[in-house]
Amino acid sequence: MTQLRRAAALAAAAIGGTIQLFPAARADAANPVVFKIFNDTTVPIKELYDKDSQRDFWGINDLSNPVQPGHFFYIKFTQNSYAHCPNMLHDVKLVFANGKTKILTKIDVCQYDVHVHKP
Repeated sequence: MTQLRRAAALAAAAIGGTIQLFPAARADAANPVVFKIFNDTTVPIKELYDKDSQRDFWGINDLSNPVQPGHFFYIKFTQNSYAHCPNMLHDVKLVFANGKTKILTKIDVCQYDVHVHKP
């Protein structure tokens, strides 16, 4: 099993198999990193927060409108001397319209997009 597949399997197992990580288009140092979160549930995502995995503060809700089922939201990260590929780990907190919350930790946004299957 390749290191990439092993990391994806471990990440999915760590969060109960309710998400899948899919390889994303790789960004070089000159381009921003585009990280996508797909809502494959039947419940809208009404709030989405992201942060560098080394930080404690979630910051503000990134959504101006809910992410409806079957749609996705993307976050564009600018690379700099502190945060750059291949080592950009981010945490994501999703708040669903039914009140459930899901926190995804240490996602390598340089390599993966996320598909959420259960709220």
